Amino acid sequence: MSASPHGFQDSIHEAVLRLTPMVGGLAQLLGSKMEEEFEPTLVWLQGKLKLDDAGLSKLFEKYPSFLGLSPESHKERVAWLQKRLDMDDQSLSKLVKTLPHVLGYSIDDNLEPKLAWLKARLKLDDRGISKLAKTTPKVFSYSIDDNLEPKLAWLKARLELDDRSISKLVKRLAHVFSYSIDDNLEPKLSWLQLRLSLGNKRLSLVAQRMPQLLCCNIETNLEPTMKFYEDCVGSDAMTAMIATSPSLITFSLEKRLKPRLAVCQEAGIPIDTATVKRIAKYTEDDWSSGMAFQKRKLLKQQQL
Repeated sequence: MSASPHGFQDSIHEAVLRLTPMVGGLAQLLGSKMEEEFEPTLVWLQGKLKLDDAGLSKLFEKYPSFLGLSPESHKERVAWLQKRLDMDDQSLSKLVKTLPHVLGYSIDDNLEPKLAWLKARLKLDDRGISKLAKTTPKVFSYSIDDNLEPKLAWLKARLELDDRSISKLVKRLAHVFSYSIDDNLEPKLSWLQLRLSLGNKRLSLVAQRMPQLLCCNIETNLEPTMKFYEDCVGSDAMTAMIATSPSLITFSLEKRLKPRLAVCQEAGIPIDTATVKRIAKYTEDDWSSGMAFQKRKLLKQQQL
């Protein structure tokens, strides 16, 4: 995916003009030494990361300082990342697009120590480290002392987890490192605990079974979905269902739950906990065959 020299330089120059206040004299430097100093780096990165001109320009906007690094420096870091994290070119491209600053991180002073810490702290093997990097590249931007360790310690205490359990939770939801304790994690856990009348132990079990609940918005997701189940089977049954099967909250209210409920009501099928679980969990094929069975069953009952 090679660049067209004029379009390529034009896209970079446009980005520079927008970023001049941040990069100081870089605009003039680019104008005078683009071909001599920077184009080899940009062309190499563009080919390696499979970027078109717009993608390369966006990379520059996010991290203009990468132009100050030599092609050799980029090649060394990119080769290290690919080997250390077992990444193909596509995964590497995703990593750099998400976190361009990784191109400027020191291998010895930043990347390797952080990977070693994550590996030891979360009991991860090389495959686990690779998966973490692919799913949550921004983990490289977080400070061990200011973010990673305090957040792990807080989650461990709040959810009464041992090292193995906290490791398992983070493996399933590495995005947890990007969430604020005060603005997201504690308010959400407190809300779930109150809404479902859970003790600390049961709250911990819910969070471990479905850590993705911490990604959900209370007003637009959690509360409306719980209210749906509550209207179907009552408060006590809803609480029991969610506490034992928290994945029920993750199904789409508008695309799955409400339409399937309407089909059941139209067919005259009783709405009990078993029906509600089928509404939520059945695949499309299972749902179609299940509805056909329920309708035949109702028809037989009516004929008796």
